[in-house]
Amino acid sequence: MKPLKQIFSYAALLISAILFFSVCWFFKTWDTVSFEELLIHAGMQLDGAANDLIFKFILRGILPGVLLAVITIAAAQLIICKTPQKRSQVCGIISIGSIILMTVSAILMWRGLDIGGYIGNKSVSSSFVEDHYVDPKNVQLSFPEKPRNLIYIYLESMETTFADEVNGGDFPENLIPGLTLIAHENEDFSGESSMLNGAYSMPNTRWTVAAMFAEMSGLPVPSKKTLKSGEYLPGVTLLGDILSERDYHQVFMCGSNVRFGDRKELLSTHGRYDLLDYNYAVNTGRIPQDYKVWWGYEDAKLFRFAKEELNELAGDDRPFNLSLLTVDTHMEDGYVCQLCGNDFDDRYANVFVCSDRLVSEFVSWCQNQDWYENTTIVISGDHPTMDGDFCDGVSSEYTRKVYTAYINSAVNAESPSLRRDFTTFDAFPTTLASLGVKIEGERLGLGTNLFSVIPTLTEEYGIDEMDRELQKKSEFMDALAEDYLNAEDSLLQIVANGSINSDTHTYYMAAQNCSGEELECIYAEYCRAGAKEPTIKEFEYLKNDLYDLIIDLDEIDIDNVDISVYARRKNGDTALIQKITGSLYLKVNNLDTYLNRLKDLDTGRYTIRIDDKENAAKEMLPAQAAALQDLVVRPQSDELPPEINSTDYVHKIDGINFIVYDNELNIIADSVIFDLDNALIEREGFITAISTF
Repeated sequence: MKPLKQIFSYAALLISAILFFSVCWFFKTWDTVSFEELLIHAGMQLDGAANDLIFKFILRGILPGVLLAVITIAAAQLIICKTPQKRSQVCGIISIGSIILMTVSAILMWRGLDIGGYIGNKSVSSSFVEDHYVDPKNVQLSFPEKPRNLIYIYLESMETTFADEVNGGDFPENLIPGLTLIAHENEDFSGESSMLNGAYSMPNTRWTVAAMFAEMSGLPVPSKKTLKSGEYLPGVTLLGDILSERDYHQVFMCGSNVRFGDRKELLSTHGRYDLLDYNYAVNTGRIPQDYKVWWGYEDAKLFRFAKEELNELAGDDRPFNLSLLTVDTHMEDGYVCQLCGNDFDDRYANVFVCSDRLVSEFVSWCQNQDWYENTTIVISGDHPTMDGDFCDGVSSEYTRKVYTAYINSAVNAESPSLRRDFTTFDAFPTTLASLGVKIEGERLGLGTNLFSVIPTLTEEYGIDEMDRELQKKSEFMDALAEDYLNAEDSLLQIVANGSINSDTHTYYMAAQNCSGEELECIYAEYCRAGAKEPTIKEFEYLKNDLYDLIIDLDEIDIDNVDISVYARRKNGDTALIQKITGSLYLKVNNLDTYLNRLKDLDTGRYTIRIDDKENAAKEMLPAQAAALQDLVVRPQSDELPPEINSTDYVHKIDGINFIVYDNELNIIADSVIFDLDNALIEREGFITAISTF
């Protein structure tokens, strides 16, 4: 038992030492993170985190703990070897030391994360959000006859704080002179004051995806889970949803992995953005395969690529929304690129100066383009910097805000002399107003159109009162998350699949109710193309929540099928759970079978577009890769049909994307993506688990 006790005490020391130094590193790196934010982050995707950040954690969090444990254990072993009778005494001392380290770590976490405050806040309910939330679905939005383009730049960790005191900041020297000039010459809602104005960053908006969500929706991120099966709060209406309905071509660009922090799901769910991130740049040859700095590639490249993208977007008849997210100014200490100077002793300061130059030059370039006249540019910091020591010199009396500027807006402030008090929630309606959109009531989400004279919630209640209310438990926000997640967890968890039986000349469909709730029925609605009246047939209930249906192939046109499958609750609520259109022959879930069927298609009649997202083809089996290569080298027309030569068929999961166009019927015969990593397919917007590839 003695050796076992000794091993236990050594293991406890190692764990407690690593925990202690990790906690110390955490609070030195992030000194503004709340316990609630930490809980939310625990459920987020962290793919693509900067290698530098991981290295610093290992160097400053894990390694010191390991060294302390190793040195202590070595000394203990030396004592035990010389005086074995002291084994119990040494192990006891080490155990006490481990308890002390763990206790200190717990105290640091309790105080640093204000866990007591979190428990206190969540024990009290607030109706603030429910009382003031304006659902965009219930608001009339009137767009101008000629839609206006939008460029939205999210500047990582950019604050008005970094200007000098003369310009409203709190630094000895102005780190953002270019952005200061842009704000002065355009609109930052500072009224007649020469002091920069910016937005307050509220609870649950103080990290990138939460900040983006706040500026797009006028809401904080709910405390409960926001993500399910690749969708991010699908029932909430965001800026991207509104612009998508007006046929905007929406593109999001960043120099990092867009999957990090659930950004991909947010943007895919709300507006079907083209996602041009670090991986996209690698896969398209914009940067070398082995190129990676910081989080991916630097902001100098981002703005260069953005110029190229803008020239392409401007050539389209559709209005565009190009959103950019910078990354060089991310904590800790930022990334020093080749363009950065060395004007300051502090590395992070030099990075902000460099970022200021890059943004200013990009805005100047935009202003000299032909399309600029009909384009609004919005520049916004996403959240205050989380860097633990960069703002140590900032006065405790100073209120830190994120940078804000509206350039070339379609409207002017109704009261130009009025200095506004506002949060990032107000960006949602204000951005739409800057595009010339008239908003009934001038409010969306928790935001107010700052170009109007309607008071913001901050102006009505004060920032402290609003902050306190948003930290409390909100049953409305919990319900907002639960309602939309439950909708997917219930009816949309009914999986329907089908297959052709050549022997019986029928199409067999099977459905499974995975929702756990009793249904009235599942039924299919279908007809031949051009038929006036649809045919409706109920699925037959088998057992164990399984259903099936057999359709005679003579009743449908297998080249141009249109089958909709619905589920009906006992209360009469009905939901579409599957829609099958195009070629029934191609509706198979096995990749090998699918590749064979593509091979059998008439190349004169069908055009096949193949997109490899996230380099998914490398996961294919050799036979599958050979079959895919055979398809690629088959004769095709020089140009894709315009119906599939666009981003309208971008899917939400990574993998091999096939789009098959029937040139004879002028329809999409099939659009499907095979996710080889997770054994999933996405076809026509519905994700279905499959057993094998």
